[in-house]
Parts: sequence; C-alpha cells; structure tokens
Amino acid sequence: MNKIGMTLRNVLALDSLYNFLNQYERWLCHRAILTRTKNIEHLTKQIQKACEIIEKHKYEAPMFRYSQDRILLYYDEEYAEWFDTKIYKPTIRDIIFRELKQPK
Repeated sequence: MNKIGMTLRNVLALDSLYNFLNQYERWLCHRAILTRTKNIEHLTKQIQKACEIIEKHKYEAPMFRYSQDRILLYYDEEYAEWFDTKIYKPTIRDIIFRELKQPK
C-alpha cells in the first residue's frame, strides 16, 4: 500500500471513532485506497484536512476489535491490553473535534 493509501486507512480508522466523514467521503477514501491514487486533490476538503492532521501528528491507527458485548476496543501496545475506545487518545480527539467536526 502506498503512503497515501496508508494515510487514508488512518483517516478511516479515526472516522470509525469520531464520525467526522459522511458516507460519500468514506466511499471516496475506500475508492482511493483500492485504485491506489497518487494524490488527494480530487478528494473533499474534509478528507484533505484529515490527511494533513494525520501526517502532521504522525498518527497511526491501533488495532481494533469488538468485544463480546459489541463494544469497540483498541489495543494499547504500551500496556499490552485492549481498552474501550471512549478513552482513546484525548489529544487526537481534541484536534479532530476542533479542526474537522462541523456543526450540523
């Protein structure tokens, strides 16, 4: 997977936590990954801003899984444990809410 594909994968991972993309934008990300696009200029401004944030903060998505109770968990390598995503990295959450979340 190329660098843009990895960045878009991280955009989708963040979106699964914070829901800042609409359905069409998610589809665009998946399409860009599958077609191995070379630039993000044809994607929406929201996706482009998310890519910039990810590159600027060197964000890498953790592994995710669902618990038996259907709660989304992430794997914290530091503690070698699975945790509820509600407590996931407040810093990146604050950045996403400040720069990407748009009032509806």
